[in-house]
Amino acid sequence: MSGGMRLARCEPVMGEAARVVGVEEAEVLGFALRAMADGVAIVERSGRIRFVNRALAEAWGVPVPAILGRLAGDFVRLPGSPASLDTVLAAAVRGSWRGDLGRSGPDSPRGIWEVTFSRIGETDTLVGVFRDCSERQALDQLRADFLSMITHDIKTPLTVILGYTELLTEAESRPADMPPDILAHIRESGEKIHALVSNFLDVSRIEAGRLVLDRRVIDLGGVVTQAVDQLAWSARRKGLALSVESGTLPAVVADESQMERVVGNLVGNAIKYTAAGGAVRVTTGRHNGHVTVAVRDTGRGIPAHELPHLFEKYRRVRDKNRTEGTGLGLFIAKTIVEAHGGQIRVESAPGAGSTFTVLLPA
Repeated sequence: MSGGMRLARCEPVMGEAARVVGVEEAEVLGFALRAMADGVAIVERSGRIRFVNRALAEAWGVPVPAILGRLAGDFVRLPGSPASLDTVLAAAVRGSWRGDLGRSGPDSPRGIWEVTFSRIGETDTLVGVFRDCSERQALDQLRADFLSMITHDIKTPLTVILGYTELLTEAESRPADMPPDILAHIRESGEKIHALVSNFLDVSRIEAGRLVLDRRVIDLGGVVTQAVDQLAWSARRKGLALSVESGTLPAVVADESQMERVVGNLVGNAIKYTAAGGAVRVTTGRHNGHVTVAVRDTGRGIPAHELPHLFEKYRRVRDKNRTEGTGLGLFIAKTIVEAHGGQIRVESAPGAGSTFTVLLPA
């Protein structure tokens, strides 16, 4: 739609604005509202829309001409509330109103806006500024899901530890034939809790911008071997073949403890998602001026639609075989690798296992 047509349709509300602030100021105001990145609507007390800028029309997915003259309640509503938009407009006319509004209708596309309605002068006309907060809402939901998940995932191994500890410490409840692997169960459960808490603390540091690298010349092959050795017991207990193939590598300038964390997260994930009898193989090499660390497993693989989201915070592969964990390990690994100027790649297919490859500048 041309600028002239938009101006013609805005003449009534711009005329109102001109009466309040003056003709020249109204023209400047109209130009500013149309150019704003945030959505803007001018609405009567009845809810009828008299002006909408292009940003809000695009967010609603409706052309500007199809919005003008309609009721705001046709497009937005109070999320999670049966109250009509009339209550919002009534409150705004008495002063101002600020809150969240979502799309109207059960079949409407998803969307949520932080909205401020303010009265124009002494009139019953309102200007509403719409700021998209869909990403914030989605992240809040992910965090809520994460807290619920981590509570469950910590509670399960903690119950195992407390239960077996009671067997060992209470003579009255101790069975005559003590399970031979009782200490192994306690150790495994303790390691799960340690991994959960460590990941959560790492993400807290990353989000606060406190990820500091102690860069030094390191033996990456030795770092890989050490990280794998720490997980050898978990692999043996699950009946997996865990191997390392490391050749001669050029020097790498990196944070040794952080790179050990990266390799540990990748190998730990491979062990977690590989069924008993499978194999996890870690290899190092060179590729186009980079040193590489590849972790290959014979696990269940990752669906193609999940791959683009694999390194997101709090994200885990969604399938019927729920596996314990925070969904933070890959996010942490990617953040650390990229802080070193490197990158991390993944190749996977359902039923064919996965390969995660870290590339660091040599």
